[in-house]
Amino acid sequence: MASPEAHHASFLHLASEHVRKYLILYTLLSVAVAIPAGYYSQDFTAANKGLFSNLVIFFAILTIYPSMIQP
Repeated sequence: MASPEAHHASFLHLASEHVRKYLILYTLLSVAVAIPAGYYSQDFTAANKGLFSNLVIFFAILTIYPSMIQP
């Protein structure tokens, strides 16, 4: 019987391969969902512009910061 660590690693490997294979499809699907969602939530977005600005900065830092820390 495989250890839980081996199962976890194989799942991550399969998920990684799946995302790598279908990344363009996921990207196009995200755009296809985001455009109508953005259009229909214009009022909400305009009312919360500051919140979205802060979230973009937060996620940018969260994305960039780990690459600056080299172990």
